[in-house]
Order: sequence, then C-alpha cells, then structure tokens
Amino acid sequence: MQAMHYLAECYRYGEGVKRRNASAVELYTRAAGRGYVLSQRDLGLAILEGRLGMEADGVEGAKWLRKAASQGDRIACSKLGLAYAEGLGGLERDDERAERYLVRAAEAYKKSEQSSRSSATVRESGSTPLHPKPQTLEPTLSALSMLTTIH
Repeated sequence: MQAMHYLAECYRYGEGVKRRNASAVELYTRAAGRGYVLSQRDLGLAILEGRLGMEADGVEGAKWLRKAASQGDRIACSKLGLAYAEGLGGLERDDERAERYLVRAAEAYKKSEQSSRSSATVRESGSTPLHPKPQTLEPTLSALSMLTTIH
C-alpha cells in the first residue's frame, strides 16, 4: 500500500513519470480503500478541495478524512475541523464537529511533540530516533482558538 501511495504521488507531481491526475486518483483510492492512512488523507483533501481533476465534494472528502482521522492522523483532524468550521466543499457547517476535530488535532500534535522530545533524548544518546520531527500545526491551533472565541 505504501508503494501504491508513493506511485500516486509520482503521478500527481510528475516525478519520474508523466503527470496524470487520473492515475494518481486511482492509486490513492486503491490504497485508501485498503486502509492506508496517507492515501485516505490525500484523497480526502483532493476531493474536499476539488483537486486532481475532481469536483469539490465535502461529503465524500470528509468521509476519507474521517477514516484517516480515526487512525490518528493529525493533519486529517485539522483539515476536517477547518472544513466543518467553514463549510468547505459544500460540507454543512457544524461548529461542534469542527471543535471536536480541532481539539483532536491539537491533542495529537501535543502527543507527537512529547514523542519527539523523547526521541531527541534517544538521539543524544547515539541511538536512532523512533519518530520523525512533527510538522507544525500552528494554523490548527489558531483556528481552534478562533472557533472557541466565537462561541
């Protein structure tokens, strides 16, 4: 599944192959259907935002993002929260769901930060790190802050 996902990325960005959105979507869909979290997230985002030659569809995009979020993907949680907060892709606005997903994203980020700190300790001792450095979720934390001040 990982190879399928990375081949989809190659088609999406034209890395080593001719850029073909349809091939990327097909491969993302196959890997996502088999439970590969990165494909679920990337497919969900592409559908939600109307990328890769697809019409924007908030309901279908959210379906894939929820699958990734259920596996703990903090970016999927973040994007779902923002999608529900703003009603992206025709998705019905839902402030309760938005807050729930943004809180999950923030919690996952904190957990990842803690893991990263313990990995840094392992690196300093000369061992191989257990987790990669997390990406920042500053936009998610800002959106969560904005959402909670609205209520």
